[in-house]
Amino acid sequence: MSKDIVPALEAIQATIDSTKKQQGLTGAARVKALEKELEQLDAINESIESLIDSMQLTSGNLETILTTSTSTNALLDLWIKILSQTSYTANLLSDKNWKGLTRNEEEYQQQLKRFEVLNKRYNAEKLKREQEQEAEREKRLQSEQRKKEREETLRRRVYGSRSSTTRPATSTATVTSTTTTSKTPTRRTTTRR
Repeated sequence: MSKDIVPALEAIQATIDSTKKQQGLTGAARVKALEKELEQLDAINESIESLIDSMQLTSGNLETILTTSTSTNALLDLWIKILSQTSYTANLLSDKNWKGLTRNEEEYQQQLKRFEVLNKRYNAEKLKREQEQEAEREKRLQSEQRKKEREETLRRRVYGSRSSTTRPATSTATVTSTTTTSKTPTRRTTTRR
């Protein structure tokens, strides 16, 4: 292809040069120069046409290469799948623990049942621990409550009838209370001694 281009470019250069020289020629010499220039232009056209044909042929070859590479990729993917399946099958056949598909499925189901039983037992134990912890918390709260009540009772015995949480009683104290059962609030006055 490059062999066709170089002579064509040289012919174009020669035609340009001869055109410049033709300006000084007259008559028959000029006709002869023009005929030579026409021959050079025909040679250039042929070279360009062969170049275009070569480009079209190259384009067709590239499309063929692309199609071939796509087919090759598909075949390679298929071959990889076949090799993978072959490897898997060979591993199964060489595995001494493999007892066939149905036997392995049965063993899997048995293991699944064992897992479910263990999971239920674990959840039951977890629930039992949580209940025990809750009971222990309740026990502690009740113990603390009883301890506070004993301290309060002891405080009442030592300091009298008033508790440490109430204000000291005066000779007369007015307590206002409202009842929610009646429509109008009623006030009661109580006297503490």
